[in-house]
Amino acid sequence: MPGALSHSSMLALFADDAKCFCAIRSYTDCALLQDDIDKLVDWSNNWTLAFNVDKCSLCTVSRKRNPIICNYNMGGKILSRVGAQCDLGVLLSDTACFSDHIHAQVNKANKMLGFIRRTVSRNKILSPTLRSLHVTLIRSHLEYASEIWSPKSVTMIKRIEGVQRRATRLMLPDSNYNDRLKGLNLLPLVYRREEGLFNLL
Repeated sequence: MPGALSHSSMLALFADDAKCFCAIRSYTDCALLQDDIDKLVDWSNNWTLAFNVDKCSLCTVSRKRNPIICNYNMGGKILSRVGAQCDLGVLLSDTACFSDHIHAQVNKANKMLGFIRRTVSRNKILSPTLRSLHVTLIRSHLEYASEIWSPKSVTMIKRIEGVQRRATRLMLPDSNYNDRLKGLNLLPLVYRREEGLFNLL
């Protein structure tokens, strides 16, 4: 499939998903991208591997106030435009920021923490077991691909760290956050992101 495209576009493949992308600096680039989309449709027809056009979408990623916006079609059907695109589990918005992704991951981690808390209220679980659950089921949501989306905003940093604060309070309720981290042999999440210490438990 990549061989069907011109040199102006690139194709990212993963399993049965494909993303065609290119830099749009002029309306000529828009025409080139549409031409490459047409080539992909021709390729799919030749190999009888039809695209599911209803699942195909378009996302223009730019920090410009007035980016070049064009409509593109696939086999005569206009592609729907979305404000964010998920790529291998990372949500990228059309403004090239990751705040939506961070909010989504924090929400997932909080839901998992709530599930663990409800389970703990019915069963007596020791701190080492809770720590393992935190590292495996909660912290993993907050660190996956963070090399890409790691925030600089203090608000976002505190929001992410707040999940671990609540999780450690469940394990050692009668001490402050720093003491809880020492007692559980955990590092602040911001430090782990900055130092890339993801192999440390």
